[in-house]
Amino acid sequence: MQNYKTIMQVLNLRMVQKLSRDKCKGRCKLGNGTYQRIEEKFRESGKSYDDLLKMNPDEVVSLFYPEESVRRKKIPLPNFEKIYKSIKNNSSTVFMEWMDYKKDNPNGYQYTQFCEHYNRFLKENYGDDVSMAVNRVPGEKLYIDWVGLRPRLVYNQDDGVVKEAHFFVTSMGVSNMIYAKAYENEKLPNFIDGTRCALEYYGAVPKYLVPDNLKAAVTKHTKDELIINTAYEDLENHYETTILPPPSLKPKGKASVERYVKFVETRIIPELRKYTFPSFEALNNKLFELINKTNNEYSKKLKAVKRETFETYDKPMMKILPDVSFPLVEYKVVPKVPGNYHVEYDGHYYSIPFSYYDKTVVVKATFTDIKIVDENNCLIYKHPRSYKVFPKYITIDSHMPSSHRFYKEINEATSDDFLRRANRIGPNMGKLCKIVMYSFKHEEQSYNSLNGILHSCDGLSYVMCDEVAKSCIDAGCPTYSYFKKALTITVNSKSKDNNLPKHKNIRGKDFYKWWKRW
Repeated sequence: MQNYKTIMQVLNLRMVQKLSRDKCKGRCKLGNGTYQRIEEKFRESGKSYDDLLKMNPDEVVSLFYPEESVRRKKIPLPNFEKIYKSIKNNSSTVFMEWMDYKKDNPNGYQYTQFCEHYNRFLKENYGDDVSMAVNRVPGEKLYIDWVGLRPRLVYNQDDGVVKEAHFFVTSMGVSNMIYAKAYENEKLPNFIDGTRCALEYYGAVPKYLVPDNLKAAVTKHTKDELIINTAYEDLENHYETTILPPPSLKPKGKASVERYVKFVETRIIPELRKYTFPSFEALNNKLFELINKTNNEYSKKLKAVKRETFETYDKPMMKILPDVSFPLVEYKVVPKVPGNYHVEYDGHYYSIPFSYYDKTVVVKATFTDIKIVDENNCLIYKHPRSYKVFPKYITIDSHMPSSHRFYKEINEATSDDFLRRANRIGPNMGKLCKIVMYSFKHEEQSYNSLNGILHSCDGLSYVMCDEVAKSCIDAGCPTYSYFKKALTITVNSKSKDNNLPKHKNIRGKDFYKWWKRW
């Protein structure tokens, strides 16, 4: 297949300059078969040389080399539009589509040729080789990514283990001022800490944080996804910014940081390889030195020093940092709250309202607090974090169903607690409870009866309850059952006595029977 320039050169030499076939083939360095094809296709087209000059170059090429003649005969191409949609939706890959194509067409194109045809389709229909010019807004976006290269730089002298270093990198969109920090892994706490440290390094907050699509963030509804989303939301709320990940499989969406990821791989890491570091702290001290040196260098592209460009353009358009740094938080998902409505963290069990049984919650642990939130990141309850060995279970009474509160009161109460409650009602009630307590062989055996007597008084007049207690003592029946009966009788009699009295100003139902008044 010859290009437009060669085709038109052959025709010009032959049709316009009237050179012989041999001279034409010699000047254009073409074989006999290729030359004959161009001449035959020209005659078959019925067009003149001037007509071809007026046509689009791609149309001229397709006239001499139609698509169907370029492909091998009897080898169909697949539906590339369908393939494109499958790949775009992350449900397939080019290789997987080629494997399916080969199943249906065993004699079809091999993988390399298949990719070539597919890339040609993309170029013709979607312009995937075309880049859009982007006007970056000062102070708008901070790009975030992890470096793919993970050199073994940290040597632990105690156990002789050499650890990999994972580099967290950020870049401001306009000034290209970068920040980097090394971590032991790429887990969520390190991503959060890296973001926090980067913002403190810049001394301001951009409108958007543009991180790479972390592996945990693009999974389906799992505990990892929930952790990520919750952490993102906390980060957004604290810094009053917006997490804005780029489209999946679109590295050009964060080309700025991708460029500096490569810079760290090719410039910074080779420099760090010259040393062996005893700790990540020592590694980050050296890394910080190299990053500062980079930011203070003159940029040919910007025609200025990166840090000066940042201070001039980016920083004035960014928000002020909050007074309080983002707290270090550990996240733990509880997929299902157990039947005892307590969630575990660090060997302790913290209560939430029993209505959350079997639901999914997230534990957010700081040095001082244990916050438990629902799937929508709404606070359920906040406990002070416990560091004591005992008690293991931290329970709030209001979180318990009424039946559990009843038994808790009994199990945890002492004789002093019951007598204190009784004396608040009245002296006779205190005397009654003492008699009941001493009527049992062991005072603990009396707690059910005492609790029943005192609970019977809930919502009633203390004066009335104290009188009923006196009547039980006077009758020589200081028991829960007698008190309950006496109290019921008293309450019923009081309700009858509370009937409205007769009064001349009370009209009554007969008032509305008007005919009786005539």
